[in-house]
Formats: sequence, structure tokens, C-alpha cells
Amino acid sequence: MLSEKINESERLTISKHAEKRLHTRDVSITDSEWQKITEKAEEAKAKGVNDALVLTNNAALVVSTQNNTVITAMNHDEAANHIFTNINGTIVVKE
Repeated sequence: MLSEKINESERLTISKHAEKRLHTRDVSITDSEWQKITEKAEEAKAKGVNDALVLTNNAALVVSTQNNTVITAMNHDEAANHIFTNINGTIVVKE
């Protein structure tokens, strides 16, 4: 099973800041999206990406691949007018 392939050290943690943003901005991400995000973050890390912008069907996340941590999160409406800095890779996850 896919979840068995992703060991604990590879799972993404959500920072308190990102958790608050997900909640206050009413952003929901499915378990299958989290799995895809985790897999792609690992691939990005292997390619030398340190900080990635992750775009899903309804959210934009900034992920530190070095720390396996979601740094911040927002919905697509907020992301549409936002300039993302200090990232060196982008991951698009479509469900």
C-alpha cells in the first residue's frame, strides 16, 4: 500500500501557522491529496528543491522539503493576488 511506502520521517508536518491558516481560510485537503503532496515533495527534495509552492485544486501551500513541513497555506482566491518569494520549485497536484 502507498501509505506504507511513506515512512514517518517522510511525512509532512503542518506548522502551527499553516494549521491556523488552513482552519481560518476554510481550506480542506483530502488524504489522497496529502499523499500526493508528500510524494511530490520528496521528489522535489531529491531534485534539490528546498522550498516549494504546492498548488492543489483548492489551495496553495508553501512547503519546506528540507524540514518536511508545510509553512503556510491559502485558498486559490488569496493565492491569485499573492507573490511567492523564497521558493525554488513548484509542485502541481491535481485530484
